Amino acid sequence: LTLTLTLTLTLTLTLTLPGLEAVSVPMVSFSELRIKSWLGAGQFANVYLVKQLNGDLAVIKLLKYELRNDETARNDIATEILYLSNLNATIARIPKVLGQGETKNGRPFFVLERLACSLDSLLPDPNDNSVTPRTMA
Repeated sequence: LTLTLTLTLTLTLTLTLPGLEAVSVPMVSFSELRIKSWLGAGQFANVYLVKQLNGDLAVIKLLKYELRNDETARNDIATEILYLSNLNATIARIPKVLGQGETKNGRPFFVLERLACSLDSLLPDPNDNSVTPRTMA
């Protein structure tokens, strides 16, 4: 008699900041992502197009290696996840945070839904009053 037990565990991390709704973001293993191409870089992170295990394309924002031990940069990543998650709940043009995690060498990252176009093309003209928030459930 052979008994096989498969256990699937989903971890989430809840982030909070004063004045913002707390958000729970699923934990993602970096090994579940395949980097397809480099998209760009900012002050503290690189951005890549990735393929998830389910075949979907997404975007990953990965803290730069040299900043992996910088608490300010690590906090900035967590704050960005929180702001994006809160904004996505009210503005349809903000990409959804799909998950977050940390590489084996200690670099935090988060995964965003891939937009079909550039983010710049979705940003409204500041003088356009026709942009409306997403209807809240």
